[in-house]
Amino acid sequence: MFISKRSRKLLKAAVSSKPGAQDLYSGPDLAKARKICSEGEALLILQTLKEQGLISIPYASRPDLFSLTEMGLAYEEFCFHMSVDFFKRSVLCPIVVTILTEAVIHGGPILLKLMLQLV
Repeated sequence: MFISKRSRKLLKAAVSSKPGAQDLYSGPDLAKARKICSEGEALLILQTLKEQGLISIPYASRPDLFSLTEMGLAYEEFCFHMSVDFFKRSVLCPIVVTILTEAVIHGGPILLKLMLQLV
């Protein structure tokens, strides 16, 4: 999952601050206080974050108020685990396969010679 830089900043600002009344955050207020973006952009960012499942907007009449979902609270940890999985699949797996292939290709004839000498 990829979100824009401003979306990450707004999400991080919400995680690091305390919610207001009814455990809800105000997107435009956070954006204005942290100088992330304008109020109009904040509303668009909130819609994007809602589509990603990182926040929930409980009131249709107040799209500027939101609460963090569990995934939104742990977004940084989620990204870290995604990076670790990518590293395992894209870097470590080919290295291990190459080492095993080389061991079989070059070690097989040597083992065969040793077994024939023992007999």
